[in-house]
Amino acid sequence: MDQLQATRTRKSPFAGLLLLSLGLAAGLVALGLPFRLPNGRPGPGFLPQILAGALVAIGALALLAGPRGSGEASATPRPGLLFVLAIGAFAATLPAFGVLPAALLVAAMALAAAPGLPWPKLVGSAVAIAVPATWLFLGLLGVPGSWIGPR
Repeated sequence: MDQLQATRTRKSPFAGLLLLSLGLAAGLVALGLPFRLPNGRPGPGFLPQILAGALVAIGALALLAGPRGSGEASATPRPGLLFVLAIGAFAATLPAFGVLPAALLVAAMALAAAPGLPWPKLVGSAVAIAVPATWLFLGLLGVPGSWIGPR
């Protein structure tokens, strides 16, 4: 195995460490916000604490899965970078555009990390993820927010 192949087969822990760090930092910030309101509805800390926990879990899983795999997917930082950028895009677009457009954007960006996924499948899958997720958070859980547009 030459030097180039050896480099390509090693996975970088960058994405896992970044997600884990972001999750821990977000969790520390969210601890100061109430998870539930006195009336039992989700409080302002509900979604941030759940997302922080998800980031920590995904980051830990990425670190644990680091050395495995054939090396083809690890030859490029694209999947990890798109996943991390998708999280930032969600946070940046949520206040101005609402939950559904932000969820569509984050789903499309995360799905774009898969090499070779055709655009029609990417768009269809993003819709299939974003619409039920928005309905779950806004409809079922009662998280304050708007489907489309600023709140």
